[in-house]
This record gives sequence, C-alpha cells and structure tokens, in this order.
Amino acid sequence: AVLHLIERTGPEGYAFVTCNMGAGLEYHPSRVVGGHPDFPKLKYKASIRINDIPASRMRDPGFWAVLFSLWMRTNDPGARPSEYARAEVLYDVLLPFLAAEQLPRAGGGTPISGRLLGEALVQSAEDPCGEWRTPARSK
Repeated sequence: AVLHLIERTGPEGYAFVTCNMGAGLEYHPSRVVGGHPDFPKLKYKASIRINDIPASRMRDPGFWAVLFSLWMRTNDPGARPSEYARAEVLYDVLLPFLAAEQLPRAGGGTPISGRLLGEALVQSAEDPCGEWRTPARSK
C-alpha cells in the first residue's frame, strides 16, 4: 500500500511524503545491515520526503489526474488494468516532477529543471527521524 502526505511549509511551498512498503520499494533508499555474513539483511526507508516544492507544481491538475488514475479501478471486473497503473509511473514520472527545481536559463527564456529526485532520496536516507525497515515477506 502507498500513502501520500502533503505538508504546506509556507505560503507558496510544500513538502510531499510517499510512504510505501510494497511495489516500488526498490526506488526507496536502502542499505545492508548486520545479520549473517552470507545472508546480509537489506533495509529500506519506508518514506521519501521531497521538500521545497513550489505551489505551482503541487497544484498542477495534470499531476493530480495522473496520480489519482494510478489507483482508480474500473467497475468492469473483466477489464485489464491500465499500463500506466504501475509503481514506475509514480517513481519515474510524478515524484521527479515534484522534485525538479526551476533554475533560470542563461539569457532568459523558460527555466530548466535543476534538482533531481536522487537528491531528494539522499535527503530522505540521511533523515534521522526516518526508520530503516525490513520489507514484508511474501505470503
């Protein structure tokens, strides 16, 4: 299951937290810890926090349309799920969209994106309040 939290950090700024211990967990910061030398234990940060999101990105209707479409289900039980209803869309498209920082383009013009999602993941990995968790085993 995936849970998203939104925090308004200022008049025009937001933070977005994604909590996940299921599909897509491989995108979260991970580390190897203790255990048997031949079988080390892999732990993950269950939550990713993206700070300093401008209000224009957080309020973008396209972002919300895609995010909600990931989890909406059709009423037809025989229908195939959309090819876009995957964790990759969240982690490869939506979160990088929120994490991107607008940098001015030399000579003016449309700003370019400067911050990458990887920088937000490093911040999440270094967060002393976040716990490293062992993923659930399959049933």
